[in-house]
Amino acid sequence: MKQRSCWSLAGSSSTAELIRDFVRVNSRLSGPVLLSGEPGVGKGRIARFIHQGSLFRAHPFQVVDCSEFFEDELSAELFGGSDRDANSSAKPGILRDPRGGTCHFARCEEIAPSIQVCLREYIESCRGRESGESGSRRLVFSSSTDIAAFTRAGLFDRKLFDTFAGSLLAVDPLRKRQEDLGPLVGYYSAGSRESAPVFSPAALKALTSYPWPGNHRELENEVSRLLRSVREEIGVDHLSPRIANFWLGGRQDPDVRKVSRQLDECMEEFRALTRLDSVFGNLLVDGEQMGR
Repeated sequence: MKQRSCWSLAGSSSTAELIRDFVRVNSRLSGPVLLSGEPGVGKGRIARFIHQGSLFRAHPFQVVDCSEFFEDELSAELFGGSDRDANSSAKPGILRDPRGGTCHFARCEEIAPSIQVCLREYIESCRGRESGESGSRRLVFSSSTDIAAFTRAGLFDRKLFDTFAGSLLAVDPLRKRQEDLGPLVGYYSAGSRESAPVFSPAALKALTSYPWPGNHRELENEVSRLLRSVREEIGVDHLSPRIANFWLGGRQDPDVRKVSRQLDECMEEFRALTRLDSVFGNLLVDGEQMGR
């Protein structure tokens, strides 16, 4: 497996290694998979990469955003119409498509309980079938929420969760993968024009120290914008204001970042106490005087 063939395989962090191992193992399997992590960590791309390395790669890869469908619409999208539906022959449904392939269920926490049961029954019915054969379908689920917690709360079907409990990947956000940021910037820059500008040392340090709340999506968009708009060396002044300000504000120093976080926490506590004092201050003073 070529590590440069997917952005998610770049880097030396434990998360990058975990992703490489997970993709390598699950590309050889045919059971359902669950990917979890914050928005922007690349769950959709990991799902596609698993498909590309599997026996299903010659068949379609389809994405279903479960948040975009009402219950009856999602049921028709997946399983087609009922026998009594006049339009049932027009669209058999993704899971009844004879071409097979892989189906990625994004935002799977939005799937209605009745359809969760149908999906679990579908998975059980596929056991024992030859992987990658015509009509077989690999299911990949992904969510930005904690599906295990949803399951414990009774909001997600326990038996469905159990079908992919052994193939679950939690992807860390970029702020926990600082050592991967340099390789990722290099990856996103590699596919640009031949005369692409280089990053100055300060600009590269600014990019690799920023916490990237939008994760891969935000990082890729920023690097793409810089490569399109700058013709020569990319400096700190070319970065988006929020990134440049984070760096120029003194947070380029790890010790300064640590102290800055502590100051932010202290200031937030001070503001909360000030608001409480403005409301209850007189009552507290009266209480102290009464206790004397």
